[in-house]
Amino acid sequence: MKGVIMRIGRNLGRQETAGRLMHYLENTKGVDWGASGKTALGTVFNELAQLAYDDVRYYDKARKRHRRLSQFTRFVAWACGTAGLLAPPLAAIRPEFKDLAAYAYPALVVGGATLVFNRLFGSTKGHVRYVTAQLALEHRITRFHLQWSQWLAKHPEESLAQAQVDEVFQLFSDFAGDTYKIVQQETTAWGLAVIADMEEVGKQLPKADNPGAGAPQANPRPADPKADRQG
Repeated sequence: MKGVIMRIGRNLGRQETAGRLMHYLENTKGVDWGASGKTALGTVFNELAQLAYDDVRYYDKARKRHRRLSQFTRFVAWACGTAGLLAPPLAAIRPEFKDLAAYAYPALVVGGATLVFNRLFGSTKGHVRYVTAQLALEHRITRFHLQWSQWLAKHPEESLAQAQVDEVFQLFSDFAGDTYKIVQQETTAWGLAVIADMEEVGKQLPKADNPGAGAPQANPRPADPKADRQG
């Protein structure tokens, strides 16, 4: 069941799992604050950095998967579209290609359907979104490490005052808040993009209660044949 839940989470574009969070909680709840405050703070630092790095690994895998899918779908759309456009003129000028004309419309349909697939499943948009989130997280993690190194250089002593501990926890809190915002913004953008794309594709589909929508209509005949001659 746990594996099913994790697969569903990955399919929905969410990287947060209960196991990852539980791992963080388990590794930090037993920290001994009495022995060495600096060692305890270092443990919390490492666990927070690992949480963010797990997000980076997720986005790195997701962007590669979406990049391959985006490249494949765009290539298929280009190839089918080109073949569909070239088939009729080739069949007209070269007798040996006359049978290709029958495949022009199917090729265009396949090309269009491939682009719709790309859009509905966010292949290209997802790649861009994941790259953006990954770069933002990598930048924030780098800053976090630099800030921690700077703080250690300023406080080489092993015994720490309460103000120094509060300063570090503020650093930790800012990092956790910033990384959460990055993930939240990406997830919100994903949800809005899915809804917008589904609505856009839905507008382009014929209505079920009006299958003749968009088709040319014949001139209506009056119910009374004499009606158009009155007056």
